[in-house]
Amino acid sequence: MPHDTARLDSLVRGFRFESYFTTVFSELSSGSRKKANLIAAFYVSTPLLLLDEPVDFLDFTATEFLYESISAARDGGRSVLLSSHIAESFTRCSSSVHVLKGGALTGPFPTPEDPHDVASLIQ
Repeated sequence: MPHDTARLDSLVRGFRFESYFTTVFSELSSGSRKKANLIAAFYVSTPLLLLDEPVDFLDFTATEFLYESISAARDGGRSVLLSSHIAESFTRCSSSVHVLKGGALTGPFPTPEDPHDVASLIQ
């Protein structure tokens, strides 16, 4: 894959990672490690993007950029599989929701518009 400097720069700026760009991964905080992993995930062009609890450890600005990036990936033709305990993650970024409860997977359900309505899918 050819190196796409503009794409990498956009991700680094979006996640506000500029000051950590040359820091050794093991020396990063949990939030900065999450940002580094997300930059790598969005940089590589794959048809399927798997994101497990992507908002954990992120600040507000990074979370907003994450939601924009997920939507852009989806709108660009990538499939995005997102697992999260944060209802806003679903209402902001998904078209359908599956619920894992007691080891059983249910759904798909249309994504509720209001994060508070996600709880009704679990009951």
